[in-house]
Amino acid sequence: MTDDIAIRVENLGKMYRIYDQPADRLKQMLWGRHLAQGYGREFWALKNFSCTVRRGEMLGVIGRNGSGKSTLLQMLAGTLSPTTGSVQYTGRVSALLELGSGFNPDYSGRDNVFIAGAILGISAAEMRQRFDAIVDFAGIGDFLEQPVKTYSSGMGVRLAFAVASCVDPDILIVDEALSVGDMVFQQRCFRRFQEIRSTGTTVVFVSHDLGSVIRFCDQALVLQQGGLVAAGSPKEMADFYKKSLAEELISDQESQLAQPIAEPSSAILLSRTHFERNPNCQEYGDGALSIADWGLFDDLGNPVTTIGGDQPITVFMRIRCNRSCMAPIAAFTIRDLKGNEIAGTNTQNEGHDIGPVQPGMHFVICFRQPLPLAVGSYALSLGCTEFVDAGLAVHHRLYDVFIFQSAPSRRFLGVFDLRTNITVTLEKS
Repeated sequence: MTDDIAIRVENLGKMYRIYDQPADRLKQMLWGRHLAQGYGREFWALKNFSCTVRRGEMLGVIGRNGSGKSTLLQMLAGTLSPTTGSVQYTGRVSALLELGSGFNPDYSGRDNVFIAGAILGISAAEMRQRFDAIVDFAGIGDFLEQPVKTYSSGMGVRLAFAVASCVDPDILIVDEALSVGDMVFQQRCFRRFQEIRSTGTTVVFVSHDLGSVIRFCDQALVLQQGGLVAAGSPKEMADFYKKSLAEELISDQESQLAQPIAEPSSAILLSRTHFERNPNCQEYGDGALSIADWGLFDDLGNPVTTIGGDQPITVFMRIRCNRSCMAPIAAFTIRDLKGNEIAGTNTQNEGHDIGPVQPGMHFVICFRQPLPLAVGSYALSLGCTEFVDAGLAVHHRLYDVFIFQSAPSRRFLGVFDLRTNITVTLEKS
């Protein structure tokens, strides 16, 4: 491998044999190798997977439960042997793969720290030098001297992550175990990610938290049914994943899509007249409702492509009903160009019940609010959904449909202008 490649995976696969009855497992052991098909059937938890990760990068892995994420990470960490393919890497690999964390439940936290260090090839003397830093990071207090079996799941993960990240790994592999930690500890973990990446450590990170993947990862990939279906920037992969979930829900519901009702020939579509639609917009839905027109307007009703933050802005949506809906929900979201969600709301959150709508009806939604954003470019996303028996039905979504600019007249820190009102009172001594 070249010096800038930390992990190279080629044609990786893991196959398990599934048996319909216990006796078939014994038959396979005795006679199965002499048969073309054998007993039972093949199940590929991961198949034909290839990728490379550069040194110092953070790779996010996205996918539904059962898509092969944990299988991939176990093979990357070396705790699971592949059926096909190979994994190449250089340096020390440290992994946090599951809530069990590899600790012996009957030993104390202190003992498990030194055992984990020995497994990673670190001497007891070197672990003693790192011990205080590990304990400070974990923050489990007096429980350090108690058996691990008395720990909560969150405490176990705290100690496991502290060990995995404080031993100067060249490659750190983290499964979705961090989701059991509290918010303060999760923030501490992500700060730690940034610290070790600055020293050249490569991180492979599995999470259902798409916001964290967008914010911290350099690249991402999506797994589905044991196969790699997409790879690219974290924002693109998060949008791809959300779209695939919506399309799967639509398929499960086997909805009969109504033909969209044509707009009257005399209709003036503001979105086409005044705004340039983002060519990278992600659009999908089951078609029961469709966003026929949209726009961003100032308080005088003028279309705007640049906001100043001093006056309220109205997000306008005109929605067409193609099929009967009992309780539709209209929503908008503001995201930065990396895909981080900055702000947003919907009619349900704001206490507005649109009510039942019938085919042929149109309704207009106007969200009016200040948008005191920092200087920069932002993306407007729109959607109309509905809660039904099967869950959330996505009728129409326009992700990043329009890119607008913010140019506030005031200086401030962060993303939002707090519009702080300061009073100063001089007191006599």
